[in-house]
Order: sequence, then C-alpha cells, then structure tokens
Amino acid sequence: KEREANLSGDGAQGVDPFERLEKSIAPLAALEATLASIEGEPLCDKVDEILQEYVLPMAESRQTITDKLGMNKGAELLVLLSYGERMLNRTWSAAADEHAPEAHSSYKEAVAAFREAQKFVEELETA
Repeated sequence: KEREANLSGDGAQGVDPFERLEKSIAPLAALEATLASIEGEPLCDKVDEILQEYVLPMAESRQTITDKLGMNKGAELLVLLSYGERMLNRTWSAAADEHAPEAHSSYKEAVAAFREAQKFVEELETA
C-alpha cells in the first residue's frame, strides 16, 4: 500500500514532490527579488517558511521521486534538491550570524538549484 501511495503521488502525508517543487519557484523568486532589503532575523524567518512549506515535504517524499523516476534520474533530482536545501540552511546560518553578503550569495545559489531541479523535471516530462 505504501508503494502504491508513493506511485500515485500520495507519499509522505499526501505530498507530491514534483508539484511542491513547481510551487516553490514563485516564493523563492519573490524572496530573491527583495533580497537586497532583507537580512538577519527577517531573512531567517522567510527561509524557515520556505523550508517548512516546500523543501522538507519534498525531502520526506524522496521515495516517491525514485519510484517515479527510477534510481538514476531520481538520484540526479535528489542531488539538486539536497544542494538547494543545503544552500538554504547556509543562508539561514549566515543571516543569523548577521553576515548578509554570505546569506544573499547562498540564497541565490539555492534558488538556482531549485530552478535547475524544476528544469530537470520539465525536461523529463517532455522526453
């Protein structure tokens, strides 16, 4: 039953990781657009929201990703997603330390990773 739930996209608590990835791009881009005017605790709060709403549910549904894409393609996507998550965590840490240049740089890398992941999924869908 668990495998069937994963294959139907109802894996980790009903999360479709592909849909969650697609929906994450707009909020990631919106924060990126305001990055020059946000740092410190407010940036930490925004990153926490993105992690809780989008990234952690995707991470919890890794099995769905490999079930749907196979081990090789699934692993490629998971590497991109984990890099994006790591850069978000680095953003949070730098922002908490009041080091805005590092926080902003790391955030831009995170957004790029999630955009690359979304592009990867879109290319798989059209192949």
